[in-house]
Amino acid sequence: MKRWNFLFLILLMNLMVGCGQQTAPVPEEPVSPPVEETPVTEDPALDVPQMSVLSEENAPARKAYAAALKTLLDMNVLPDGTDCSDGYSGSIPERKTMAENQFSVYDVDGDGREELILLYTTAITAGEQGFVLDYDEKTETLHIQLSEYPALTFYADGAVMAGWSHNQGKGGAFWPYFLYVYDPDTDSYTQVGAVDAWDKTLVPEGYPTDIDVSNTGFVYYIYKDVAAEWDQIDPVDAAAYRAWIAPYLGDGEELALPYTCLLYTSDAADEYP
Repeated sequence: MKRWNFLFLILLMNLMVGCGQQTAPVPEEPVSPPVEETPVTEDPALDVPQMSVLSEENAPARKAYAAALKTLLDMNVLPDGTDCSDGYSGSIPERKTMAENQFSVYDVDGDGREELILLYTTAITAGEQGFVLDYDEKTETLHIQLSEYPALTFYADGAVMAGWSHNQGKGGAFWPYFLYVYDPDTDSYTQVGAVDAWDKTLVPEGYPTDIDVSNTGFVYYIYKDVAAEWDQIDPVDAAAYRAWIAPYLGDGEELALPYTCLLYTSDAADEYP
């Protein structure tokens, strides 16, 4: 017996979870995707958190978010239309793997509306994607505010650190990242720079001690354009780095998003032969 409507209801109910936040220090450690997992079971009812009441203004957005997640779960097609479905049939083993992807519904940009944050990690590194999506009430479609590697850290003042997919420089314990800020005029995120570092303990030879006046063992490369400026700019001291980043992060309050894994149902194979 097919249960299409039941599967959609499970995804929608999963979207109806209240959101919270907590304070965390400004990171100088590697930025990585959240690791919180929701157990995958054969009985989807066991995985459904307590449902909260939807208000009229956010019900259309959450329905659109649920539809986007269902498309990913059913067909392995991303919200930007990227078709990753080569060989994907929607079988139970495939859907279990797909359920490892995570999402959250949270107002990360501070505009008073909830966004859908999706971390798509069930792919090779080059295919992993992190999305921030908003619902356009006029067109009744989803608008992509940000698409990056899914190592995303959100801040209360609207900034986002997007960790690079690789750390092949001299940063050591410092993971390089792009920094974005929210632009309300375009309802999207704008990249304001990128940061890498030189860890003295990792590469002591040639370390610019004269620049490291704060004696932290780290100096930082602040790029406006990584591709054009790579190996072309001088590093700066930790004090200069903190002065650069402070206006973007404000008080450094990190948002603790309540990520949830996608769900699948045990009778999905009946719907997707």
